[in-house]
Amino acid sequence: NRPAAVFACADKLATELVQVAWELGITVPQDLAIVGFGDIPTYALSWVSLTTVRHDFQRLGYLAMEHLGTRLRGETNGPLVHIPFAPQLIIR
Repeated sequence: NRPAAVFACADKLATELVQVAWELGITVPQDLAIVGFGDIPTYALSWVSLTTVRHDFQRLGYLAMEHLGTRLRGETNGPLVHIPFAPQLIIR
């Protein structure tokens, strides 16, 4: 009962899964779909065209620090702010 797809927590792990699958004679993505996370350029340009989830961590970090700064300066007394951030599926 082999799975039809695997969602890996990181692109590095996903590329390693692709290698193991090929060594076992499992074709990717025909027999097994593998999706990574992070959209790390090193893995995006490697020997496998890895489908991945991109999350703009730099922008998210910037917004979080900006919000933290306003709270530390006492410029806001309200509840914590929820910053919605939608990831992107990069299909390769």
